[in-house]
Amino acid sequence: MRVVLSPVPRVPWRVQRIDADGRWQGVEIHDRGPGIVSCLRRAYLMMGHDIAFERVSAASGEALRFTWQEGWGHEAEAIAPHDAAASACEALGFSHAALRGGSHGATVTAITESIDAGVPALLGMDRAWELVVGYDSERRELLCDVSGFEQAKVGEELPAYRSEDELRVIPMPDADWHGATYAPDQVARNPAFLLRGRPGASDDDEIPRTLRTLLSACERALLGRMSPELRRQSRPDFLGLGDTEFATGTDAIRVWADHVAELTEATHDFGVIHANDTTLRLQIERGHDAAKYVAWAAEHAPDAMRPHLAAAHGPLEAAALVPLPVCAWTCDLHTHDDLRDAIRKEAALVYIVDDDKGPLLGDLEPRSRRCPWGYSVLPEAEQFATARDDVVHGLRRIADLRDIAATSLRDALDTQPH
Repeated sequence: MRVVLSPVPRVPWRVQRIDADGRWQGVEIHDRGPGIVSCLRRAYLMMGHDIAFERVSAASGEALRFTWQEGWGHEAEAIAPHDAAASACEALGFSHAALRGGSHGATVTAITESIDAGVPALLGMDRAWELVVGYDSERRELLCDVSGFEQAKVGEELPAYRSEDELRVIPMPDADWHGATYAPDQVARNPAFLLRGRPGASDDDEIPRTLRTLLSACERALLGRMSPELRRQSRPDFLGLGDTEFATGTDAIRVWADHVAELTEATHDFGVIHANDTTLRLQIERGHDAAKYVAWAAEHAPDAMRPHLAAAHGPLEAAALVPLPVCAWTCDLHTHDDLRDAIRKEAALVYIVDDDKGPLLGDLEPRSRRCPWGYSVLPEAEQFATARDDVVHGLRRIADLRDIAATSLRDALDTQPH
């Protein structure tokens, strides 16, 4: 039997725009990245609840959550001090059930039963979450929505819904698996997250709950490895099973700044490049969601909270606009001079040149090296020093601004009856 929910809204997280000649013209940011927040937002939409991405991001705590992993680790994205999915659902009025530790068969059955009831389900696989919108019992397959980069011409309207052919097909698990859960236990056996409906929602409940979650995301916490038994059972490289430590909160942003300050020269080390550009920067970028949410809350909260929320919005908005030149992506290049001009105009810790632009490197080739994204090109020493100082200053400024905002968020909560 094959069951596929319909329609499946098309919700890309970024759209790359090109002109009629196929040249890059810019990127539209629709949300701040795939993951648990994106899956929840799309699930809510399929259930008939069009909740703005920033509300889901803030309610989950992800809008201000920042995690640093020792050694420029890449698993910080999967480690949080609270259960992001449960926090979002409780603030937004959705009933839910988190499955962790049950048999793989029971988890798969619960997912298919949710689909039969017309509700998509979230499946935790490895370091990521999948939004399951269908299944084929004969082929033993799960059908998942996709969210990521899409490409379209300038002015072109993307289809509003995904066709069944666009869905990602993954095999139904026939044995135990382990996944990152965005919960304090960090790793779980056979994790899934099920939505049961939205029996009630109120701004008066949502806003205080969300503010408390955002504040908890800003607080300093040191997280060691948890669930040692599950770590032994999962494959050796899952979540970097060494005994590394994780720091969260605004102090973790300062830890990042301290590590950047210690860089004495530009590096091709892809671990450092990936950590700076993706693992860490994308977490920081979600601060845009916090600023948008607090602006919305200032218009919908009880009167006593509003001036404090307005006071919190200013530093959050300023923090979201702080530039962090960790990595410069060179786009729309056609000649070697284009590449040299792009590098000369923008200081960065490293430059990334696409695979197909390798022939344009020319005399920059001695400063370049192949990497999974194409080519990394190192800046001159003076450019690197400028970018490093800008990143360090920017990170510390973001941490300070978030701390200022947190004080106003606490003041807003203090106006409410306990």
